[in-house]
Amino acid sequence: MLLSFVLLILGLGFVLSGYLSPAGIRLAQDKQYAEILSRTREAVIAFVVAESGPSQTPGQLPRPDVVANTASTKTYDGVAESGCFDQSKANGLPLIIDDPKVRCIGRFPWRNYGLSSVTSNENDPTGTMPWYAVSANLSLQGCFEFFNSDTINFSHTADTCPAHGVGPPDSLPYPWLTVRDARGVVLSDRVAVVIIVPGPPLNGQSRPPAPNLGGANQYLDSITVTVTNVTPECPGPPCTLTFNNADLDNDFIQAEPSATFNDRLIYITIDEIMAPIEARAGQEIRASVERFRTQYGSYPWLAPYADPNIAASYVAAVGTRSGLIPFYRTGQSFQSDFTWSVTGGTIDVSGTVNLNEVRNALHSIVSNGTCVWRTAKTVECSGDIPNPDPTKPTVVRRNVQIEYPPAWTNQVVTTTAATATTFTTRQVTRANGSLAGCLTTSIVRCVIVRDYSAAGNLIGDGELRVGTGSLTTSKIRMYPELPDWIMINRWHSLAVGVIASGWVPGAAGACPCLSAKLDGTVERNDLRFLVMMAGATLAGQTYPRASLNDYFDNANNRNIAAGQAFDRQSARSAVFNDNLFF
Repeated sequence: MLLSFVLLILGLGFVLSGYLSPAGIRLAQDKQYAEILSRTREAVIAFVVAESGPSQTPGQLPRPDVVANTASTKTYDGVAESGCFDQSKANGLPLIIDDPKVRCIGRFPWRNYGLSSVTSNENDPTGTMPWYAVSANLSLQGCFEFFNSDTINFSHTADTCPAHGVGPPDSLPYPWLTVRDARGVVLSDRVAVVIIVPGPPLNGQSRPPAPNLGGANQYLDSITVTVTNVTPECPGPPCTLTFNNADLDNDFIQAEPSATFNDRLIYITIDEIMAPIEARAGQEIRASVERFRTQYGSYPWLAPYADPNIAASYVAAVGTRSGLIPFYRTGQSFQSDFTWSVTGGTIDVSGTVNLNEVRNALHSIVSNGTCVWRTAKTVECSGDIPNPDPTKPTVVRRNVQIEYPPAWTNQVVTTTAATATTFTTRQVTRANGSLAGCLTTSIVRCVIVRDYSAAGNLIGDGELRVGTGSLTTSKIRMYPELPDWIMINRWHSLAVGVIASGWVPGAAGACPCLSAKLDGTVERNDLRFLVMMAGATLAGQTYPRASLNDYFDNANNRNIAAGQAFDRQSARSAVFNDNLFF
């Protein structure tokens, strides 16, 4: 027993000596830093895919937490700032937004990411609180036209920040970050996020407590290297260059810890970030079509493939089972036929318009009009009927506008599922009763009919004003509803849908079905519907992209009209980056 006790003490001492030795302490510290970096990286990836509201959509990241001289209380509180540093100012202040000189570096905004602080000391004397640099392309998207897979091929060519819709669509408003190794060699110049655990202070750094909190130069380090090959920074080697993680040049250094450098750094490229965002977009698009089928009883007819950058390409056609996916957003107009009818109410008419034409007693159809859903039961529609009445040859165009006032609450909505020859449609009926919401002002008039001559002159009009009765608008096409962030960032333009022939409207609802292949091997052959997403533009494909060949990468995937089997690969390559969602 005594011998066992002695051996136990000796063994324990050996273990403890390993941990308490300089090498053991260093090993424990390295493990701690690695865990902090890994946890922070995972939080960034999770956040960049999330959608927490209209002000934060997939692809956007919080700005860093900094100490600004303009702040009334100088704190590192874990909350992202309203702007980032100004690279043209010595201390980077005051903070700016939407400017090509912006540089986003500071402490990790852990509260925005929903994490707990790794240190209770605001000045972080042991250097365990991560620092964080993010490309302004992700943290300041105010002058970013859109953000999708095409974005990763764009270049930052000039220090300009055009308004939306202005300037070349294939350029970045801000540069990506650059990370180098200890020799100054570029590891990546496509970096979206840099995460740094600074380590304890060295080289004269000082980290006093509040209110005298230090900036980045009191935490982050620099390295001086001798460059012996030609680089943009060293056109005539050898050169002695200093790379500093604390400055505002979007350039960072990754090296082994030493007596003069103890930053631990990892980085995330835009390519790594874009892949999960693309997956999220594809899943959302597929889910929106499946919700449509559940709600309306069948899949929607799709739109024949055409240039996806043109809004008119997203008009469904009966019999089309593969192509672009028609869509709508609440509050945004979309193309649709419609008809209307009015019972009761006070109607005023003049010129070529008579009472029955306002009531639409013959149920005329407006073809290729537009509608807007304000709410699930409130719709506005408008459109033209060319040459509406052969008995009135002077009328070459009749314009119809229908509007349900926002105050109305007792509309009844009915739907009709698509068939082999029809679209899914909705009908909205204002129940019998008061039509008092149809005001006599120019703001809200529930039904307006106007006739125009060949010269464009108004030659007749009529309107529903007030009274009792009902208003019905019908034959409004219904499409899947996509989240705003998908449409704003043009993810829908990178997607096509395919419905199995056995599951189109009017079909029996049974196979034949679609097949999906992974690396050439069939993984599913029972698919009713799938979404195919194009990755970034590859060599040989042009931008802006207008044809299937510019989006999809093999014959299987380009033959959407007749295709039954579609491909994806477990690893993307320089010649194939399509993805399938089913």
